[in-house]
Amino acid sequence: GYFWFMNALLAIYLIFPVLKNAFDDNLGQRYLLYAACGLMVFVFGVNALADAFSVAVKAIGVNISNPFGSLQEYNIFGNYSNALVYFLIGGYLPKIVDKLKSRLKNRLPLVLTVVSSVSYVLILLLQRYQARVDGVAFYVASGYNNVLVLLMTVSILSLLSGMEVHSERLKNMWGNS
Repeated sequence: GYFWFMNALLAIYLIFPVLKNAFDDNLGQRYLLYAACGLMVFVFGVNALADAFSVAVKAIGVNISNPFGSLQEYNIFGNYSNALVYFLIGGYLPKIVDKLKSRLKNRLPLVLTVVSSVSYVLILLLQRYQARVDGVAFYVASGYNNVLVLLMTVSILSLLSGMEVHSERLKNMWGNS
């Protein structure tokens, strides 16, 4: 209907400020990290298992119903739990990038580029598979709940957050932040 976005707006205006207060507290950050990991298992792990199972079954040529497909119904966090995961990862991303920079040094941009490129190719292959087998055209059926989309999004955001703008014209256009 017309108000498809209301659940997302409620999440943004009611839940996210509470999470922000918890994120500002050191102990709250640890608990939110546990919550983010749990959410990632519920949202992305179940979806990855369902996708992998359906591809494997079709590759083998066996006709078995997907036992992981119905697990999404038991996701207690609702349909917009992926937005919560992306929100929490966005909060932790600077710390994650700093840890990766200290370990990978100058190779971080290359690693992030490879991760995003491989994720893109795998998403493209999954989309072509879903188009051929399930009749899904021009999008991945699992969308934002796909772990490959998460990897690609996080790696591209990390890559772009480390960019330095040297053009004065671009700096003036984007602001002096």
